[in-house]
Amino acid sequence: MNYIINESKVNKIIYKYIDNYYNFNKINFTHPYEYDEDGYEYEDENIIDYYYGDYQGIDDSDFIFSYYSPEYYSSDIPSENIYKENAPILEIRDDVLINKLNSYFGYYMWKPVIKQWFTDNFELPVKTLSLE
Repeated sequence: MNYIINESKVNKIIYKYIDNYYNFNKINFTHPYEYDEDGYEYEDENIIDYYYGDYQGIDDSDFIFSYYSPEYYSSDIPSENIYKENAPILEIRDDVLINKLNSYFGYYMWKPVIKQWFTDNFELPVKTLSLE
């Protein structure tokens, strides 16, 4: 007996895997603090850090995603133009998930699916993925 697995079915499997991997109800987010050119601290609304746990005691391993809107990148700095053109950018900061998705589904197949999963769950568009 032959089984035919089309791309749509594989995408559903990947989507379900990602959905089961994350406990969506325990994911928190914040806009990190940045400093302006005068040295004043402000909350940068153009970045969103997603993490598990309490932000006060967080370390790098607790971060899941960082989201950068196009407004984060300055048009005045030529080297940032490529980032601005590719934004919004979702940086995946979960090496364990990246390694699992690469080994289970291949390097390319899961990337459009995680963009869709993120958009569906956080209601933010994703144009580009960045793997930490």
